[in-house]
Amino acid sequence: MAAAVQEADWDLTPYFDAIEGDAYRAFRAALAADVAKLQADADALGPLQGESRDGWAALLVRLEDAQARNGHLGSYLGCRGAADARDAVVQRETASASAAAAELEKVFVSVRAALRDTDDAVFEALGADCCTINAYLGYDAVAPFVQDPSRGVFVLCKTSNPG
Repeated sequence: MAAAVQEADWDLTPYFDAIEGDAYRAFRAALAADVAKLQADADALGPLQGESRDGWAALLVRLEDAQARNGHLGSYLGCRGAADARDAVVQRETASASAAAAELEKVFVSVRAALRDTDDAVFEALGADCCTINAYLGYDAVAPFVQDPSRGVFVLCKTSNPG
């Protein structure tokens, strides 16, 4: 005898009132516009040098906000998918969010390139005293961040992400 299927009864309204609702659509549109603007601004700033330092600092704050909102979206879609993995709307939105996350990752690539090519004095002027890095690319990617013992470094070793 087959087991009865129990529908999920989670209240996801703290995220959005509905997956195809106005608030959700506005959130997605604003996030996409902000990511596009971040990429355009990163491209326009050029190398991280003394005269562009303040622009890069402001961009990093905006990037952190966009990443947090992207995480909010991923959490919401993850809950929706857990409730019903066969829901075509959830599948479509999850695929779309994955594509949007790839666009956000391009901004991170631009930031990493700018930071990699920055001289120590300009980097020091940013005032960062701690960072979180991913060791996926190996020791060479980690080494520049662990040279100063007065700075904190969180190294991601294992995450809850599949794969």
